[in-house]
Amino acid sequence: MIVRRINFIILLIASGCMACAQPPIGVMRPQEKLLKHFHDYVDNGELAGTSILLYHDGKITTDLYGLQHVEAHVPLTEETIFRWASMTKPIVAVAIFQLVERGLLDLDDEAGKYLPEINTMMIYAENGDLHPAMNKITIKHLLSHMSGSTSFLDLTPAGKNAGQIIRSKNISNLDELVEAIAEAPLAFEPGQGWAYGYSNDLLAKILENVTGETIDTYLQKNIFEPLKMSHTGFHVSNVDLLAAIYKTGERGIPTIFEEPVDSKYISSKNYARGNGGLAGPIGDYLHFCQMLLGRGSFSGNQIVSPESVDIMMKNVVPDHFRPIKIADNPMVGQGYGLGFGIAMEDTPQGRPGDVYWPGSLYTYFFVNVEDQKAAIFMTQLYDMNKMPMIWEFHALASNALRSIEQ
Repeated sequence: MIVRRINFIILLIASGCMACAQPPIGVMRPQEKLLKHFHDYVDNGELAGTSILLYHDGKITTDLYGLQHVEAHVPLTEETIFRWASMTKPIVAVAIFQLVERGLLDLDDEAGKYLPEINTMMIYAENGDLHPAMNKITIKHLLSHMSGSTSFLDLTPAGKNAGQIIRSKNISNLDELVEAIAEAPLAFEPGQGWAYGYSNDLLAKILENVTGETIDTYLQKNIFEPLKMSHTGFHVSNVDLLAAIYKTGERGIPTIFEEPVDSKYISSKNYARGNGGLAGPIGDYLHFCQMLLGRGSFSGNQIVSPESVDIMMKNVVPDHFRPIKIADNPMVGQGYGLGFGIAMEDTPQGRPGDVYWPGSLYTYFFVNVEDQKAAIFMTQLYDMNKMPMIWEFHALASNALRSIEQ
């Protein structure tokens, strides 16, 4: 295997350097622990390659290790494009808050006002019976995953039922997806639970109906261009930059799950939506994180107001609906705001003040506005059984960032 490692540190603030106490000989620094931990995954053949980025007060540390395509011996670079999956959700949430600030939406508006298809959605009872919903879904419910919309990642009977309905459809665009979502019963009364479902896809269609623009066009003009996310989108024009997806094969060795040339991102079959679908390099997502750290501001552009960022980053899930669960895995000490996961306690999944979210193909980010810190991890793996790897990154990256500060 050809392994390429690139480490670079860019200091954008304060000239000069403060001397740091050196650890005893033989004791690894927190940043070295972080990199070795994930380099070992590559060296042991469990991952093709990893892209790691740490950011603190203008200082950027990037580590690229391994390959974006093992069989073709293509090394990871700063330009490698990853499929972000659910890391699309926070971006769409920011777009919704732009509409709120423009007076086109209100967080307490009934979502059915803009999307009549969802007004007749039913509730799936534990015994399989269906009954009409008493509450109306609001924009806030959709942003917080408290709408009742559910999916195969909710292992309750309602989640399994919704997953079967939606996966049985031949869906090729957002309109068809919304139609299928509206057909799938809700897991609970809106506002009376938390479920990881298709709420952000409904938000994407609401955005389209309110603005008269497609979600991809809107994001390009109002998010990507001002944030200089020049290589982000729902389609990839250069197949040579797209990383291959691997799955865990026999004896734990990754095998190809999707060749870049066969990807829907190349064939233009990937449709624009709200739950997932965006792809781009790690540096582009850093710009999004820097905007959050700037409380809506990036490079002189105010993408969204500081007040909106503050609202988005506050947990709205009541204690009696926590811990929130994904695929029946409880996320202890975690809440959810209006677009992000919220760390409420000091746990392996974050420390108070951290906001974060993963993508199912093993991309991940977290930011802490008070500490002015961010960390991003990207690889491409199709294997839900290895998700603890994400929390390993959060814990090790948090320690590494604290050591940079010292």
